[in-house]
Amino acid sequence: MKVKNILSAAICLAAVMLTSCGGGGDETSNNKSSMFGKIPGIYEQNFVEVIEKAKKETDDTEKAMALLGGIKDALDKSQQEAQPIADNMQGQAIAYSLQDGLPYKIVSDIQIEKVFLPEMKLMSNKSDCTRLKVNFDIVVTDTVENYYWLHYLIMGDDEAIGYGRTSSLKNFAIGDTLHMTEKIFAPDVPAKYQDKCNLLKFVSEETYNSEHKAIKEQQEQWNDEMKDKFEI
Repeated sequence: MKVKNILSAAICLAAVMLTSCGGGGDETSNNKSSMFGKIPGIYEQNFVEVIEKAKKETDDTEKAMALLGGIKDALDKSQQEAQPIADNMQGQAIAYSLQDGLPYKIVSDIQIEKVFLPEMKLMSNKSDCTRLKVNFDIVVTDTVENYYWLHYLIMGDDEAIGYGRTSSLKNFAIGDTLHMTEKIFAPDVPAKYQDKCNLLKFVSEETYNSEHKAIKEQQEQWNDEMKDKFEI
């Protein structure tokens, strides 16, 4: 494969890595807005510009190697544009719902403490997507055999786009209040799907397990569509 084609594919892959980084009777909070703000779209757009430039370059080795600098430039530009948005998101509340029958209730806002912007480790070909550090309180309403798992789906209205879970590592009595700190990872999907994420739906372990495989398969399909678009 020619040098330009190799580096173009590397830039396209970096873009994918960084931007791809309900039932009745629910108790529900309001204020449903995009959970990750405009951050995913900023990163995706800046990388699309690098991709388009890469496709136009000649096979000249010096010019092709310069394309690698485009990855860092896109990262730096994206961070400068996204950081003010991330700062403004601190203190905002995330909408949520609870499936019936869970052994706990949420008794506070799910509040964003900090937003971590996407990062890429170029030498290891790995990346970290957008992450939200959140805090909230729950009250125990029923006993469990071991310790408490909180399973949740990241929803775009009625469509499950991502998932996550967190736990409290011991038993508690009914009526106890627990302060939870969780890091929510943006789903590994293109920006247009991350933009839809507007609700955390807390569900039972059974529901989580039944939805998990289907969500993962859908994520892979969306990412394959993006890779096909950029001919990776």
